[in-house]
Amino acid sequence: MISIGLLGAGRMGEALIKGLLGKGTGYEVNFVETDSDRAMYITKNYAAKRLTHLQELSRCDICVLAIKPQDVSSVVEELSKALSPSVLIVSIVAGIGLGYFTQRFPLHRSARVMPNTPALIKEGISGVSFSPQCTKADQAIVLEVFRSVGGVQAIPDSLMNAVTALSGSGPAYYYLLTHYYAKIAEGYGMDYALALTMMTQTMLGAAKMIQTTQLSPEELIRMVASPGGTTEAALKVLREPALFEILTMSYSRAHGRAKELDPSS
Repeated sequence: MISIGLLGAGRMGEALIKGLLGKGTGYEVNFVETDSDRAMYITKNYAAKRLTHLQELSRCDICVLAIKPQDVSSVVEELSKALSPSVLIVSIVAGIGLGYFTQRFPLHRSARVMPNTPALIKEGISGVSFSPQCTKADQAIVLEVFRSVGGVQAIPDSLMNAVTALSGSGPAYYYLLTHYYAKIAEGYGMDYALALTMMTQTMLGAAKMIQTTQLSPEELIRMVASPGGTTEAALKVLREPALFEILTMSYSRAHGRAKELDPSS
């Protein structure tokens, strides 16, 4: 049995607790949470044990840091004194590079993971990078842990901010786009809730087409867009350089903010 201790039981912490416990009896799940109401919610809804002191995380095989970036410095300082060197450290903190953890935990193996919120329904995608000290066994365990909440891709640490801006923040981009199109349809007389349902299923189906057909996005576009038709008329607007520039700027802002969050940068 693998013992996992989560430092923080917010949305992503809960997603991992739910995913791991849903896999069966292979994991013992513990957590540290300073918010008493949140801790009570977790213990009421999941078979996870609440730990009251950071030192108790030393009994775990893996310590997952699921805290906010602004809390990292103060928490890590205390945690570095509390954790046994045998504990594998896994950070899901946005923007904090592996170098930060290898400097502060020189005797530990560490991994960095960027999941996203669809992990809450086991449909997430996580980018994972490993410190040189990690063994193949360590890598296999971390990949298995995050497969409990969706897909996993091994990514060099140097690209993890790019992953953060793409898939970490990505769900919000799609939520906003779905909302905008539903609001536009509402302006043409369609009920907003109906338009949202139609657009949501359209986006879900389109995503599955990319996954299952192995066709490129451009090939799939050609399947929808008949010459002189409605889709082609819309695409002429969407392909305007201004839209690509706006999307590039949004991605750049997210990427830049991820870099700013790293205290070691």
